[in-house]
Amino acid sequence: MQLDAPDISDEAQRAAIEIAISDCVQRFYAKGLADPLLGPIFSAIPDLPAHLEIIKNFWSRSLLGTERSTGCEFLGLLKFVPRPLINKFFLSLLLRSS
Repeated sequence: MQLDAPDISDEAQRAAIEIAISDCVQRFYAKGLADPLLGPIFSAIPDLPAHLEIIKNFWSRSLLGTERSTGCEFLGLLKFVPRPLINKFFLSLLLRSS
């Protein structure tokens, strides 16, 4: 299901949202790397800076309708996280990072 991004035409507001996306992604991954259970999974991500850009671009497309991501590359990354971790810890970490 594709959700339409809100129409935000004010460039200053768009820039602020891009900064907020970047900050949230950085906090999420910093907490993930520091977590005793999730840390090894996060540490195993090859080329972390490139990976973070993919994630930021995914959220930019989702929230602002930018075209820097197809969205497919983000969903493919979930296969590396064991399902019980997604359910119990990953979502909790996401909530604590927002």
